[in-house]
Amino acid sequence: MKKQLSTIIAAVFMLAGAQAAHASDISIAWQGNAAQAGVALQAFDTRLSTTEAVFDDYALQLQYTNLTSGTSFAAFCIEPLAGNSVLPATYSVSSFSGVEASHLAALYQTSFSTSMNATQQAAFQLAVWEFTQESSTFGTQTGAFVSQGPSAVTTLADSYLAAALSFSGTSSYQVTKLTSGDYQDLVFATAVPEPGTYALFLAGLGAIGMIARRRLPR
Repeated sequence: MKKQLSTIIAAVFMLAGAQAAHASDISIAWQGNAAQAGVALQAFDTRLSTTEAVFDDYALQLQYTNLTSGTSFAAFCIEPLAGNSVLPATYSVSSFSGVEASHLAALYQTSFSTSMNATQQAAFQLAVWEFTQESSTFGTQTGAFVSQGPSAVTTLADSYLAAALSFSGTSSYQVTKLTSGDYQDLVFATAVPEPGTYALFLAGLGAIGMIARRRLPR
């Protein structure tokens, strides 16, 4: 019970910190992703060019350190034409809106995992780009934004998109947007405790209070 309660308390305070961060800028540093190989992909925006790729590199989940809070987090690119910074950079914290916000929240709910392999990370990145670069037609081989790479990645990305589009519940992820005027914009998500978890947390606080009162000298 002590371990479960400490986990709940940590989650609540993490959520509070994430919500507070929405009101300010943060300084972040890329961790280099040295241990992650990624998957080589090309992505084209046919509205710009059918021959010049807007992304031609290794696609993977990006690891950062939040220098403002001292914590680490994983993010994905939402601006394929912009490069990443190898030095610490300041980002503005904001939220997505409308259908884009709903799609990304559903994508995290249905397909995100903290232990994704290289193929899954690349596929998730493609799905993120589809939802942020397209407005209505979502698929790695359809619409204005199309991708080339291993079929295992593009097929998996399409399955991620389909799962998100068919999701009709409430996502348990709070999706956050990080914006920079110089480098690629990012998306990351924080798991939000379920209402029942909040109730358990409050009940735990009540129990702690009762125990403390019983131990007070009389």
